Amino acid sequence: GVCLRDGDIEGAAARLLQGCGACIRGYLRVALSEDRLVRDAFSAFSEAVWQRIRRYRAEKRLVVWAHRLAYVAAKERGETSRLRKPSSTRKAKTGSRDLSRTRAATLQPLGAAEDAELMRRELSLEEQTLLTLRIDRQFEWAEIAWVLSQGSGSGAGAQMARRFERLVARLHATAVARGLIERGPLPANLASLQLSRR
Repeated sequence: GVCLRDGDIEGAAARLLQGCGACIRGYLRVALSEDRLVRDAFSAFSEAVWQRIRRYRAEKRLVVWAHRLAYVAAKERGETSRLRKPSSTRKAKTGSRDLSRTRAATLQPLGAAEDAELMRRELSLEEQTLLTLRIDRQFEWAEIAWVLSQGSGSGAGAQMARRFERLVARLHATAVARGLIERGPLPANLASLQLSRR
């Protein structure tokens, strides 16, 4: 913020990439399954920061603004990669490798870390981002809606909260159906789905 107020656009971009770079790279590793896509998306994200930071306005937190740029970059790369679906064997190997190497977030109540992470990789990019931003980054609902280009304000935030509840309920039902966890009620407090890192 200080660099921007002083008109130092280059300094502001460099500080944002330095401060948020690791966080954004971690998000991209969860959102995209291939190293090449992660590299391409991070490169596109970095370029977008340099091009757009002069238009940043402080009504959104800088980290939220950065995640929106990263989501757009991931979406563009993900749409390209869906044309070439990897085999299930390759997908499973990639998921396990990424799990240990990137310390990707898992939904611990949904079974062993590896099972939960592989199940999470079956979600759409938008669903993955919703989980990451809420559970791992603890963004507000309205911030998540804005990152996902679903509008802003309390109405969009409330809609995103309902979507999150439906998604977690679906993941819970899937984990039960696959025998990853015992049949039982969904955790009463969704906030109890905490980040687990390896």
